[in-house]
Amino acid sequence: MNIFVFAYWPQNYIDVKEIGLVRVWEISEGLCSLGNKVVVFVPKYRNSYAKVSFKIVEVPFLRIKFCHYMSFYLISFFMSVFYALRLRPDIVYLRQMDTFLSKVLAKCFGAALVLEVHHASCVYKTTNRIKDFISKTKERFNLALCDKIVSLTYELKETLKLLQKVPTSKIAVITSGSNISLFRPIEAEEARNKLGLKPDIYYVGFIGTLYEHQGIEVLVRAAPAILGKFSKAIFLIVGDGPVRGYLDKEVRYLGLSESFIFTGHISYYEMPSFISAMDVCVAPFLKSRGSASPVKIFDYFASGRPVVASDVECSHSLIANSKGGILVPPENPQALSQAIIDLLPDKEKRDTLGKNGREFVVNNYSWDILAKMTVRVCKEVLNNKSPV
Repeated sequence: MNIFVFAYWPQNYIDVKEIGLVRVWEISEGLCSLGNKVVVFVPKYRNSYAKVSFKIVEVPFLRIKFCHYMSFYLISFFMSVFYALRLRPDIVYLRQMDTFLSKVLAKCFGAALVLEVHHASCVYKTTNRIKDFISKTKERFNLALCDKIVSLTYELKETLKLLQKVPTSKIAVITSGSNISLFRPIEAEEARNKLGLKPDIYYVGFIGTLYEHQGIEVLVRAAPAILGKFSKAIFLIVGDGPVRGYLDKEVRYLGLSESFIFTGHISYYEMPSFISAMDVCVAPFLKSRGSASPVKIFDYFASGRPVVASDVECSHSLIANSKGGILVPPENPQALSQAIIDLLPDKEKRDTLGKNGREFVVNNYSWDILAKMTVRVCKEVLNNKSPV
């Protein structure tokens, strides 16, 4: 199959040279390894992209506030028409984008349109009822135009069925996953030596983009209680993002600077060493985190590390089914700190949780498995598609 993938993201502060979007990169690599031809349309930032086995088309866009997405959307359409004249697509695959122009592209070239949905706009309420109505109507329009919907979680699938009246048969669930060759169990001492970290103290860590919904502030608020039990513990915060400055100020305000390490942005390929240096990995999501599938939990699992996560929609079934971690009430520093305090000195339990998580991902959620699932969904939609 020839597959055109469209992926937009606005974070031009990250180093896209190696990361880009992990899910898009890994699934596209997997699709290529299965004999498909893949063209990925992404925003053109200053840095070049790492060498991959699929074709990358860098799409210029207007760097004017409120114009980023729309300019990318329009320009990527015209560029994709040019490429489609040379490589006729069978599948047009969108990552959480508007579908109208993509439907035109698919219709013109006889392709099927698949929409990957990360969250449902209809569940987010604001004080502006008109804005909420427009958002919900726009989402319903997008969902109606596509031939198939890929939901990242089963919970999101149920939301789309209930609130947007999408037929069950139209939705396939393909979660996120992990690169189980890159993310694998490494001895903590080896990882710490590599990173220049002290080898004989406890490390509690988080890895990911620093957005408000990640709940790192909750970890900061939980830190004093943990340090009361383990005074030399270090909190390793790996990544960068919009709330980095705020978190720095909170840590200084609470007098915790010596106990926190903020690494800033690191390469995707350096992440396994940081995860392996941690005794406990955390995902303290806020209630507003939504239903998007959290890649970090899969990477924690693949690295054989125990996880303490908020009991919210996106993480509940993962932790419960894997037996690879502990769930705590969201936005509750006391519950978070107590779970970490109980887990840190119990190496046997940490090892058991880590082993369970690793097995869970290897057997169900490697990117190779998810790429095969994506191929099956694409073939199914092509078989069911009416001739143009």
